[in-house]
Amino acid sequence: MNTLDYLVTAQGVLERGLFYNYIHSLGYKDDTYTRNDMINSTYPFAICIKKKKVFILESATQCFFMHKNGKIKTVDEIKEILV
Repeated sequence: MNTLDYLVTAQGVLERGLFYNYIHSLGYKDDTYTRNDMINSTYPFAICIKKKKVFILESATQCFFMHKNGKIKTVDEIKEILV
């Protein structure tokens, strides 16, 4: 099971596509979804830093707790964290 480190709020197909390309350039791998599914989804990206995984988080409960713990970031904020 992956550990959820951050949720990333990328809006729209363009921003999601750019983020997808960026995160993969850092060596992150998709967990269960295809590139097309991840870019066209309306759900936030979830990042597991330790395992270098990126996936879509569809659970409202997990999203709530990530928000409660201050773990929701914008694309720019997550880029600063990952560099």
